[in-house]
Amino acid sequence: MYLLTNNRKLRQDTLLKSLLAALAKEALTLRELKLRFKHIQKLDRAIDSFIDLGLIKRENKRYFLAEAPIAKTVDATPIVEIEVAAIEKTPHTAAFFYHYFDKLQGSLPDFCLLTCELADTIQKTYRLNQLKNANNAVVFCTLDDLAESQHNLYHYFSHQDDENLNEIEQVMSQLIGDVNPDYALKYMTAFLLKLLDKKIVKYERKDIFIQALADFQLIEHTEAGYQLSLPFWKINAENAQLLADLAKIEAQFTDSLTANEAFITRQLIHQQVYDRLNTKAFAFWTLKENF
Repeated sequence: MYLLTNNRKLRQDTLLKSLLAALAKEALTLRELKLRFKHIQKLDRAIDSFIDLGLIKRENKRYFLAEAPIAKTVDATPIVEIEVAAIEKTPHTAAFFYHYFDKLQGSLPDFCLLTCELADTIQKTYRLNQLKNANNAVVFCTLDDLAESQHNLYHYFSHQDDENLNEIEQVMSQLIGDVNPDYALKYMTAFLLKLLDKKIVKYERKDIFIQALADFQLIEHTEAGYQLSLPFWKINAENAQLLADLAKIEAQFTDSLTANEAFITRQLIHQQVYDRLNTKAFAFWTLKENF
């Protein structure tokens, strides 16, 4: 059993992973759990915290998985075919898929339990992430997978306070430290805006924020100076009626599903539609005043 959540600490909790795997097979008493997890101190207190979250239930002195977070999917092939046909009939740019995911993807559930087989599939589905800042109109947009296998500024600033940073995040933490995202982005985006105007900028002094941009491959350093690596897209509103029609079709299809099942089903729909009509995920930056 796999826990899909935006809480990275829970996602990395080895005790929770083991408990979910054990309870997916059978209901167990506290005594049986203590025998299996002899090395865990205050096990009952930890289990109570997972009960409070709604992941585990206790009845008649036995523990088992709560049913509410468990998600199943339905065959969404008919909806995929409808959406592919509708999009193919309408003139659209590559930026259309920014709007497609932005308008249709929905919110990530707090907790969602998946079978291991379904988890392998779902983690490869796409999620549009947008990193904004309080200083200017720059927005970083990335179409990532739910497994967060890509390394970018969005994921770094989302996880910089976590105890268990991955290797790349640790390197970045050593470079810029536990910095306020808006403070860092103030200098990063100011430099990007210079590159947007001048194409190439010479900068000889050592600057940790410029180095961070280079490390995340948003810019590159050449003999002539720094230049953009991450493309700039001008995003215009397009195909609003088509997007509204697709949203209505998906809503009718998922109305009878739980919130978790509706989210998972939409993830699969959007992945299949995007894969049919495109070849790879996108990453770009833009100005929010453009859309």
